[in-house]
Amino acid sequence: MFDEASQAAWACKDTMTMMTIKDFNINAPSRRCDICNVEHSEKTASCRECNNIIEKHKNKCTTSEVRNALKRAYSRTENGIRLFKCEYTRIESHFNITNKSIDPIDDALILTFDHKNPIFKSNRGEVVVCLFIINQIKGKIPFGCFKNIITVLAEYFNNKNQENSDKIRETLINIKNFYNEEKLKS
Repeated sequence: MFDEASQAAWACKDTMTMMTIKDFNINAPSRRCDICNVEHSEKTASCRECNNIIEKHKNKCTTSEVRNALKRAYSRTENGIRLFKCEYTRIESHFNITNKSIDPIDDALILTFDHKNPIFKSNRGEVVVCLFIINQIKGKIPFGCFKNIITVLAEYFNNKNQENSDKIRETLINIKNFYNEEKLKS
C-alpha cells in the first residue's frame, strides 16, 4: 500500500526521527537543464548553476533573452563549471559567479551579455554572450559598425600610413552619422 519512501518515513517516525521523502532522495524527479543539458533535480527548467547566471544578469536583459543567449553559447561543463563561447571571438570561458566587481584587464576573459545592436530602442537586437573586455571595447556600437572599426584598425596596425588613418577617420564619421540617424528614428 505504501511506496518505499513512505515506508522509510514511517520506520523513522517509529524511532522518533522525522525524515521526509526528500531526505531519502528516492524517486526524486530528475531532469536535464534546458541550457547545459546537465542532469539536475531543481524544480526549474535550468540547473542551479545556469539559474544563478540568469538571476545575476536578468536586470540587464529580459530573462528569456539571457536564457536564449546562454543556450546558443553553451559549450561544455568542466569540473562543474559551465563554459560558454563568446559570440565575437568564439573563446570559451565562464561567467563571474561572485558578487565582486570585475575589471576589464584582470577579468578580461570573464563572460557577460551584450546587445548586438543596442542603439535601436524599439528593437534592441539579439542579446549575446561575450567576453567582458570585448563588451567594454564595443560599448553601444552596433555589431556591423564595430566589425568595420576593428577591421580598419587591424589594417592600420599592420600598415601604419596616412591612407589607413584617413580610413579610420572616415569609418568613425560614418558610424557617428549612422548612430545619429537611428537616434532620430527612435
